[in-house]
Amino acid sequence: MFLEQEALSDADALAAKSLQAWAHVALGHILLMQGNTAAARAHSEQALSLEQSIGAGTEERETRYILADLAIEERRISDAREMLQELRNALDHRPNVDAELECLILQTKLALLEKQDAAALKTALRARAASTHSERLELQLSAAEVLALAAGASRQWAQADRVINSALGLASQSGCVACELKVQYSQCDLSEKRDASRSALCFSDLNTRAAARGFGLIARNAAAETAILAKGSNHLP
Repeated sequence: MFLEQEALSDADALAAKSLQAWAHVALGHILLMQGNTAAARAHSEQALSLEQSIGAGTEERETRYILADLAIEERRISDAREMLQELRNALDHRPNVDAELECLILQTKLALLEKQDAAALKTALRARAASTHSERLELQLSAAEVLALAAGASRQWAQADRVINSALGLASQSGCVACELKVQYSQCDLSEKRDASRSALCFSDLNTRAAARGFGLIARNAAAETAILAKGSNHLP
């Protein structure tokens, strides 16, 4: 993170808004991975403000997507919906494969949070189809994750397992550790409805591995799920 902080200082000194925005986005991403969602949001909001001031359309869209995903992570549903609507409005004026995919991924996540399982699966299938036209690995994997989770929510277990296993293979081959851990989190989540004890072990192991690699957000969420599952098992007759 030192390099990103140094880049932000240099950009501030030069009063280069585009570089300032990039540095804020980079810092926000690192802070999010570490689990500091509040600081990540602050840096992302600063980036968005800078991007708006210079009319950086593509970068602004990406930052809005980050902020919408952060809002979902923090369960600020109304904020996520507002950001999603802004992304859709921009998409109407400037069609883009990745922008459409981002909207579909966010829409699926919101539907899953609100237990709209049929709607989530329908949207997730659209996201997966759109992902075949994207060259961005993180969006391809996110589309696969939401489809697997939506299929699981609708108890389409064969489809869920097939999709998440394929995504895990792709993430592993890419060498992206964060991507692999993120997909593994979804895999643990999927097993929860079928085998709570297995899911607890999965989350516990993921917590240990993610923490050791410095991925605080995944480690924290995995630890929270482990605790919830352990509490549930203690209340079984």
